[in-house]
Amino acid sequence: LQWPLGPVQVSAAAVLSMLGGQPSFLAILGISFTPPVQLSFGFSLDRVGGIVGVDRRADTAALQAAIRTGTAGDVLFASRPPASPLALVTAADHLFPAHRGTHLVGPSLRVSWLSFGEAGSLLSLDLGVIVEIPTGKVVILGVAQARIPSLPMVLNLRLDLLGVIDPDQQLVSIDASLVDSHVLGIFEVYGDAALRFAWGATGYMLVTVGGFYPGFNPEPARIPALR
Repeated sequence: LQWPLGPVQVSAAAVLSMLGGQPSFLAILGISFTPPVQLSFGFSLDRVGGIVGVDRRADTAALQAAIRTGTAGDVLFASRPPASPLALVTAADHLFPAHRGTHLVGPSLRVSWLSFGEAGSLLSLDLGVIVEIPTGKVVILGVAQARIPSLPMVLNLRLDLLGVIDPDQQLVSIDASLVDSHVLGIFEVYGDAALRFAWGATGYMLVTVGGFYPGFNPEPARIPALR
């Protein structure tokens, strides 16, 4: 759904499926302000939204993979236009699959500095906090961007971030990736980073930017290959 209402633009995506003969529902909503709501010192509130899932869970492994491509931020914050409505709901269904007895709820917002409305802003931060009920797992998604709206080929930096607090696994994880970033249109900027903090009987802490020495084994931490 795309619905212009004067100074606001409403966008929504929803998935309704059957799980064991019972419905499973997921909805993602966003409301963009035109012009943005001015705060102070050049900061503005550009967008608010949220997610609601009934009999849905947050797939941590799928979200970690989606951070590398920017898909997670595109689904929750509409950072880039979807290829099609089907592509959008398919990605949402993959990241937040049906699961009996588990529910999702959480708000999101976009704050910018030196915003030019529909043209974009010099700096922006999208942030969403999703709580999984009753497991207590908390998922934090973020997309930080720096770009020149009138000259996107000169500077375009995007950092996607995923934080997960999982009480069942006794684990805090943070993954970050540069997505579609470049400078002057010819220099590609890329890289990944990760943090794992586990508590309990086998507690450990690990931080890496750009990966490991080839002979290092990070177990018991499970970290995908990093650029």
